[in-house]
Amino acid sequence: MNPLLTVENLVKYYPIRRGVLPRVVGYVKAVDGVSFSIGRGETFGLVGESGCGKTTLGRAILRLIEPTSGRIVFDGCDLLSLNAKQMRKLRREMQIIFQDPFDSLNPRMTVGSMIEEPIIVHGIEEEDDTHGIHRSSSERGGAARKRVFELLDMVGLPRDAASRYPHEFSGGQRQRIGIARALALRPRFIVCDEAVSALDVSIQAQILNLLAELQRELGLTYLFIAHDLAVVKHITTRVAVMYLGEIVEEAATEEIFIRPAHPYTQALLASIPIPIPSRRHASRRLAGDLPSPSNPPPGCRFHTRCPLAINECSAAKPGLLQVFPDHKVACIRTEISLASTARQ
Repeated sequence: MNPLLTVENLVKYYPIRRGVLPRVVGYVKAVDGVSFSIGRGETFGLVGESGCGKTTLGRAILRLIEPTSGRIVFDGCDLLSLNAKQMRKLRREMQIIFQDPFDSLNPRMTVGSMIEEPIIVHGIEEEDDTHGIHRSSSERGGAARKRVFELLDMVGLPRDAASRYPHEFSGGQRQRIGIARALALRPRFIVCDEAVSALDVSIQAQILNLLAELQRELGLTYLFIAHDLAVVKHITTRVAVMYLGEIVEEAATEEIFIRPAHPYTQALLASIPIPIPSRRHASRRLAGDLPSPSNPPPGCRFHTRCPLAINECSAAKPGLLQVFPDHKVACIRTEISLASTARQ
């Protein structure tokens, strides 16, 4: 089956400039050679600690920020080959739910106006007329308002919410507004950028259930970005683990939780709180802080914090190798083990 989205060797560097006449003295390597694909109707999880490049990757895929190099193919179309006009048309197919539901909403606009705005800008209300009859401005406005009410019903908000402002709602309700706005153009692919991380645990469950329900009803495909593996476990079908701009492990969600192969993934899983003392993980606390993306360590970028590091880890950069069916990992120790097995 052809994937809906394919990312190949995607790179995003930010130049570091210094001096009175700013000259480039280095680069922040936010995303450095990331590749993966997402199937139609799939929820693909992207996890890692803060600063690893998850959000930058999600926004680069949508071209909200321009990638430095690489290839992004959406439903057979190379996004980086499109001009601004062509990309604007395709944006109807690709939307995003931002992390902070308050900062992403305009406090000066009513909820109805915010949801209605993309519908009017992209002319969606005109396309709903199947008879080809030219609509007056009042008729188009009525169609847009009808769509707003449909979206509010879809995300579980009352219709009178359309006349109210963002500050009148709770955090969970504001995120529902963000979801309604993302659905306004009837997209097929949505980037969920830490969509539940700012919410209470009970509200997180409600939003996750809503996202799953909408996916079933509308056939949506998600890139679900998060730092909490416990959340990712309940909504994703596959997971990629990201560290310092690179993917270090990728597998089916169940596979990641049953037999994590990379030491960084093992440390992330060990950090999930377990309320039963007898079942708690052995401590796998990582040493040191996340290195600077402007000066990443040589070889394996995780070797400076890895409890299992060997001399070879600082000398060679590991590739993402398949160790089990549908399970890839980038680890020097794994490469050595696979090479030894092949020789035997």
